[in-house]
Amino acid sequence: VVVNNGICLNRFDPSAAYPDIRSELGISQDCILISYIARITSQKDPITLLNAFKKVLASIKNIRLLMIGDGDLKEKAVAHAQAIGISKEVIFQSFRQDVPALLHASDIYCLPSLWEGLPIGLLEAMAMKNVVIATEVDGSKEIITNEDNGLLVPVQQPELLANAIIKICNNDILRKKLQDNARKTVVEKYNVVRVTTQIESVYGCINSPVQPVVYAQRELRIMK
Repeated sequence: VVVNNGICLNRFDPSAAYPDIRSELGISQDCILISYIARITSQKDPITLLNAFKKVLASIKNIRLLMIGDGDLKEKAVAHAQAIGISKEVIFQSFRQDVPALLHASDIYCLPSLWEGLPIGLLEAMAMKNVVIATEVDGSKEIITNEDNGLLVPVQQPELLANAIIKICNNDILRKKLQDNARKTVVEKYNVVRVTTQIESVYGCINSPVQPVVYAQRELRIMK
C-alpha cells in the first residue's frame, strides 16, 4: 500500500500572517515573483530555468526570480546568470528555514527537475496557493494535472518553460484557477491529517495492536 507524503496545513496556510520577505529582499509588492526552492544540482536543472527566465524578461519586465538553495551547481548557476545578463533580476539565497514565508511572498513556483519522487516542495507551494510549473516527470505529474492545478512542461525545454511562465503572467483567470485548485488538491489528497488516517488504517489491518497506535500518535504529535 502506498501512502503519499502529507503537508501540515496549519504551517502552510496562505491566509496566515508571515514576515515581509519582499521588503527584506528589496522586491516591490507589485512585482511578479518566481521562486525556486530546491537543491541547486543537476537533478533540479537550474540552468534550464535561468535560460527560460532570460526569455521571460524579453516579454515581462516587472518580474524577479528567487533561487533558494545550495548544491554543487550553485556557483555555476550564479556565474551563468551573470554570463547571460540577468543577474540583476535573479536573487540567490542559501537554504532557509522560513519556507512558508518565502512561498507566501511568491506568485509562481518552478520545479524544472529531470526526475522526481513525490516532491514535498511542490506540495508546499501548492498549499500556499502558488501557481506551480513543473516538468512532466514521475512524481510531479502524479500531483499536477496540466492546466487544472498547475502547468507541466517537457524537461530541458527553456522556451516552453518560458512560454508557460508568460502564459501565467498574462492570464489572470487561469492564474486564479490554478492557485485555487492547487490548494484544493493538497487539502483533499496530501494533508497530514488524511495521511495519518491512511497510515492508521493500514496498520489496523495487521494483527499487531502496538504498531498502529504508536505510529498514529507519532504523526499526531508532528501535526501539532
